[in-house]
Amino acid sequence: MTEHDRSSHEIDRGVAQPTVALADAWVIVELAPDGVLVVDEQGNIDLANRAAVEMFGYDRERFAGLNVDALVPGGRRDAHRAHRVAFAAAPHTRPMGAGLDLWARRADGSEFPVEISLSPVTFGQGPRYVAIVREATIQRASQEASRRQSVLAEEERIGTYLRHHVIERLFAAGLTIQSELDRMPVDVAHRLREVVDLLDDTIYEMRTAVFDAPEETGDS
Repeated sequence: MTEHDRSSHEIDRGVAQPTVALADAWVIVELAPDGVLVVDEQGNIDLANRAAVEMFGYDRERFAGLNVDALVPGGRRDAHRAHRVAFAAAPHTRPMGAGLDLWARRADGSEFPVEISLSPVTFGQGPRYVAIVREATIQRASQEASRRQSVLAEEERIGTYLRHHVIERLFAAGLTIQSELDRMPVDVAHRLREVVDLLDDTIYEMRTAVFDAPEETGDS
């Protein structure tokens, strides 16, 4: 058995025992700020670094043989299992931040958003997958705050347009009609007053809906 084969064999033995040949590399993995999991084709975890242990709240020994499905919220587990099987059938590198709405489950049952990158690798006993897991709670909160700010900005833009264009034009139209009522035949004036009333109601409803602050209309 070559040194490479011995190293690969040792990787497959369990969570806690990287070989001397891999010690330097494993120190780097251990110090990585993101969780790192080495998973077999069935989804069983072979290796987990310190960040993963802290992130998910499992003892390091409990990671050995634990299936990654246990790290997925129950309501998302079936879909995750299907994705995992499909990935095993056609493995490829999936970068972090692939636009997926991914959630993870800690040992205590609490859930949190994550970003995950996947990379297929081959060790002595067959294919494995390296999953790098990053908690995305702060990022998702920042994205939600940015989304809300964009929504508010768009609402303000629409409100400004309605105030300075639509509402003011309706108001001006109402005043113009009112100024001509005395010159109209009685029946026409009556119908035009109904039009003015309709304009007033429309202005009131728009101001209430957009600004929640009704103001006086053209018939006051």
